[in-house]
Amino acid sequence: MSNKATIRFFAVSMLVMVPLAIWQQRRSIRLGKEHFAAFNAAELNDTIVRVRTAHKGCGLMVRHDPVEYVFYPSTDLGNKRGIFDHIAKPGDVVRKGAYSDTLMLFKKDRMYQFTFWKPN
Repeated sequence: MSNKATIRFFAVSMLVMVPLAIWQQRRSIRLGKEHFAAFNAAELNDTIVRVRTAHKGCGLMVRHDPVEYVFYPSTDLGNKRGIFDHIAKPGDVVRKGAYSDTLMLFKKDRMYQFTFWKPN
């Protein structure tokens, strides 16, 4: 490639990539707010069926609810800096009141409490 062709390729690439990056960022913010609204309003007192990393947070499905809740838990010293999706397993129980700022995870031998943050 000649020098002019390289510059032209770079310019066209930037004209495509910058708007795409802005669109993706706005989409991520919107999805984060939607996930938080659904999770925040949910009242949970059920057995975990599935836990995974989802949308830069934790995805959680419980037995009697078809919705996958996505939330962004904080790690704290009370949980020895435990990460929710590393501690929680199918069969464990979660409890959270609607609009509560704390989710409780019950394993056979221990209870963990997780707070979570609201996306901007």
